[in-house]
Amino acid sequence: MMELLEFKEKLKAFYARFGAFAGPAIKFLLGFLSMVMLNQNLGFMARIDNMPAALFLGIVCMALPYGGMALLAGIVMLAHITAVSLELAAIVLALLLAVLLLYYGFQPGDSYLLVVTPLLFMLKIPYAVPLVVGLAGGIISIIPVSCGIFIYYIISYVKQNAGTLTGESAASEMVQKYTQIVKDMLFNQDMLLMIAAFACAFS
Repeated sequence: MMELLEFKEKLKAFYARFGAFAGPAIKFLLGFLSMVMLNQNLGFMARIDNMPAALFLGIVCMALPYGGMALLAGIVMLAHITAVSLELAAIVLALLLAVLLLYYGFQPGDSYLLVVTPLLFMLKIPYAVPLVVGLAGGIISIIPVSCGIFIYYIISYVKQNAGTLTGESAASEMVQKYTQIVKDMLFNQDMLLMIAAFACAFS
């Protein structure tokens, strides 16, 4: 524990000294990696599913606050989902707006966690999130972390079910199908368990 606190203080000192250069570099790295991982996990829209687009968007992220970076990543995610299904994109947009209302209504800080949390999940190292929070966040950070976990599971759901979400169906069947999609996204047992585990870890 002491080693973590010492590292945190060294990190603060480094950022205070080189923040003018380290800040934009970190934003570029987070933005670029986020775009690459979104392309790898979704990748349904060919126009943005390429390395030049990811590099360009990473450069754009250098000039954005972390909240703006999260918004840009959300737009890219929605663009990919639109290529699968406009109806599904509308559902995801509504869920993302609900997440933003929750986030900005209760804890409009630590917005970098909205980007870092789903990124670490996509990189298969989700348990690095408590370490990141320990270095730069606090107990209240469970709110943006929970929002980030929810975003990751939306991405995962679309990735796993894209093939079944594109078929034609009757109006009554569509209503039933999309009602089930919302239930699957909101009440995913793995997602709820992960949020509960992280809440316990932060408390």
